[in-house]
Amino acid sequence: MINSNSKTYRRGFTLTEVIIALAILSLVMAGAFGIFIIAQKSWYSTSLTMNASRDTSVSMSKMVFGTDGRNCLRAAIGVHLDKNYRGVYVDSKYPPEPDDNSHYLTPGNPDGSWFLIITNYNASVSWITYNKAAQNLIFWPKADISAAAKRVLIGNYIVEAEVTEFSKGLQLDLTSVRKHGSFTVTNKTSSFVKMRNKKK
Repeated sequence: MINSNSKTYRRGFTLTEVIIALAILSLVMAGAFGIFIIAQKSWYSTSLTMNASRDTSVSMSKMVFGTDGRNCLRAAIGVHLDKNYRGVYVDSKYPPEPDDNSHYLTPGNPDGSWFLIITNYNASVSWITYNKAAQNLIFWPKADISAAAKRVLIGNYIVEAEVTEFSKGLQLDLTSVRKHGSFTVTNKTSSFVKMRNKKK
């Protein structure tokens, strides 16, 4: 005869088993969080390095070969470098637009900013300016202060821009810095521009 009143009992987890399971789970979560932090730091570092490298390489290319279809140093027949300038930047946002009036150069009290006057093969004159305060390089298709609205960006985040004149060309040294939180990445690019069209 079958006893219909029989009961089935299920054994639960003991306190020791629960504690062990929680300990294992905590270790797994701690390890996963550590891996996440390391991966995030690596991603930020790689991203900043790529951006800093792009800042200097693209800026160098535009200075040498031109921008927006306009020739620059490679096609110049003459240049004149004037370092007697100070950069001004009066805005809180960064980077500024190239045609914005928040950044400009003033003569005197030099701080590393400069004016590079370029005479082109067709006798036209253009400028490249470096503003240390705004950390940018700007191309002026027309050598005219009133043409500021037509300025073209060469590069931002440029903390140092050195131009050295030689008889056969120019030595260009650009340094960019990118920051994110506690991460800071610096990149430097140098190039000697031989001016084939320069007048003797």
